[in-house]
Amino acid sequence: MAGYYFAVSRQLAIEPTRLQRLERDLASTGAPAPPPLRVAIAGEAQRLGWRYVVEGSIFGGRVIYRQLDYLFGDEEAGRSFFRGSSAGTAQWQALCAELEHAGATPAAVDAMIEGALGAFALFQSTIAAHEVAHA
Repeated sequence: MAGYYFAVSRQLAIEPTRLQRLERDLASTGAPAPPPLRVAIAGEAQRLGWRYVVEGSIFGGRVIYRQLDYLFGDEEAGRSFFRGSSAGTAQWQALCAELEHAGATPAAVDAMIEGALGAFALFQSTIAAHEVAHA
C-alpha cells in the first residue's frame, strides 16, 4: 500500500511526517520500494472525493496500529505510519466541513463521488497486483 500513498501524495497534500514514517516503516521491515503508480485527478471536487478516501484510510489507521500489537509489541518501527498524529481528528473534521460545503452543488457531489470511486479503484487494483505478485 506504500505505493498507493506515495503516488497519491504527488496529487494530494499528505502530511509529510506520515510519508516519512512510511519510508522508515518500509526500511525497518525490509520491504522493497513500491512500484510507481499513476494517479489522475480532474478538478477540485474530484480531489475532495480522493481526499475523503485517502484521509479516511489514514485516519482509520489508528485502529490498524493497535491491531498490530501482536506483531510489534511495544515497538513502533514497522507500523508508525498507522499511529496517526494529534492533528488527525481536526484535519478529518476540516475535510468533512469542506465536503459539506462543496456538496451544496449537485454537480460537485457527482464529481466527489467519481473521485472517491477512483481512489477506491486504485486501492483495489494495488491490492490485487500485490496478491498476484505474491501468489
